[in-house]
Amino acid sequence: MKLKPIAIAAVIFFIIVNTSYFWEGLLGGYAMATTLVLVAVFIFLSFYLIRQVYLFIREKFADRKRLIGITLLAMVLVLTAIKPEGIIDFDRLQGDTLLIASRKGVAGCTTHLKLKDNNRFYLKYYCFGVTQITGNYYLKNDTIFFKDVDMGRYEGQNFHFAIIKPTISKDIPAELDIF
Repeated sequence: MKLKPIAIAAVIFFIIVNTSYFWEGLLGGYAMATTLVLVAVFIFLSFYLIRQVYLFIREKFADRKRLIGITLLAMVLVLTAIKPEGIIDFDRLQGDTLLIASRKGVAGCTTHLKLKDNNRFYLKYYCFGVTQITGNYYLKNDTIFFKDVDMGRYEGQNFHFAIIKPTISKDIPAELDIF
């Protein structure tokens, strides 16, 4: 069995999946194509694993290199299936989340805003790709002011503040208008 090429492919796949938090916002419209490629690689590796298990059983469990390859490939595929966004929660490492606001737009486009306790904000815009906007914020009454905004690849209009509209019930989340 040629262990080296498939082991290298499995490790590279594992690293790409587990670091997607850092690079998905840089791809823009290519994020969907990259996701499809990663799904195809996952399916290919799954079929390859099934084939290797079959060959290992047919050889009456004799080839140790095949067993090592099967174990490595199975670990990569199981960890990817259990934690498809990676085994490390990078969002939690950025600090405690104080506020999460979301907005759904047309054509399935969605915006998620997270305010962290260290006065940093992270806005992800999902629309035929992923765009990430980061920066600092400060609160004044019902207004969130954004400063030091890194727009990344975002080509929409710049924004400076957001107004929190309270609701009557605690069960209904507050609305957020960004300007």
